[in-house]
Amino acid sequence: MKTSHDSLYGPQQAAAARLLYAVRQQQGVAVLCGPGGTGVSTVLDHVANELESAGLSAIRVSGRNLVVDQLADLRSVRTNQSADRAIAFAGLREGKAGSAAPVLLVDDGHGCEASQLAEFVVTIQASLPSAAIVLAGRGRLLTLLAREQELQEQVLLRAVLPPWALPETAAFVRERFAAARVPVSDDALLTTMHEIAAGIPQAIVRLVETAVLIAKAHPAHLLRRVDVEQMHDRLSLAAA
Repeated sequence: MKTSHDSLYGPQQAAAARLLYAVRQQQGVAVLCGPGGTGVSTVLDHVANELESAGLSAIRVSGRNLVVDQLADLRSVRTNQSADRAIAFAGLREGKAGSAAPVLLVDDGHGCEASQLAEFVVTIQASLPSAAIVLAGRGRLLTLLAREQELQEQVLLRAVLPPWALPETAAFVRERFAAARVPVSDDALLTTMHEIAAGIPQAIVRLVETAVLIAKAHPAHLLRRVDVEQMHDRLSLAAA
């Protein structure tokens, strides 16, 4: 039976495993960072699913919604109130009833100001002492953390999702092409697809899907590097 872990590749699997270990320690802050399209949200989805499957409360928060009024509401909640009540005051999705140690997964953390992130973490820890927090986002997130020394010192783990290397791209393309019964003409095709997508998984997936459609439309033609280059040029012109 295929699990959500099966849909992760290479660094994504490693990052998910490290985050799951970190959040189960409780009372800590973990960071997940990567360029757009490398699968930050995908990894958070996997972590949330794994936690919920284990009966734990995983609460997704958008970093773009960490506004001052939400923080003010959360500060007003006393520590003797339930975790679910505190989370509701912050305008977040309610966790499972009775969960003593919720895990808050903050996506798009790079969309906040450094002071907002710091205040969010301090407020959560004051109201929900046993909560674990994951701050996730693009590279700017690391810059924000560097501006808040006290917050940076609380980070127990940092996981980074880099763009794929050529071998990872090649393995993914070969797997998808094989599933679609599309032959790989040569290594030059794989290298070109990797270079066009700059190793960004999301871009590679889109490129593979389009290449498969073209190959299926012309079954007598063996897809080559020049075909992918022309396809990319046409798509770029259409998007301009």
